[in-house]
Amino acid sequence: MFLILPQPGNDSIYYVFHPQETTGSVNDSLFDLFFTVIDIRANLGHCKVLNLGQLLLKTSSEKVTGVRHCNGRDWWIIGLRATDEAFHSWILSDTGINVSNPIISYSGNINHLAFMIKKILVGLNQAMMESF
Repeated sequence: MFLILPQPGNDSIYYVFHPQETTGSVNDSLFDLFFTVIDIRANLGHCKVLNLGQLLLKTSSEKVTGVRHCNGRDWWIIGLRATDEAFHSWILSDTGINVSNPIISYSGNINHLAFMIKKILVGLNQAMMESF
């Protein structure tokens, strides 16, 4: 799964978050999570890669998501480390992303957590629809 987000406060810089398969067993692949920074207005609109494939999380699942920060400007980037089911979260702000200080949250039972997240999102969506 890929995730593309604009850098807050900059309409030409985009972050592309992408997994790359590394090793794994027949039934379970392991990935590393990387990000690439692109300036879409450089080179007369032909783009320029500013930072190619910087490692964000080793031994991650292939999934990554972004959630708007409560300040309405920044983004939370969330990845799941495959070895211990720990969620790693980073803030993407107008100064970029600080890869060295993720917030780490342990979920316990990942299947239970996925169900809870789905219920929360469905509830939020329903609440937003009912508010109109």
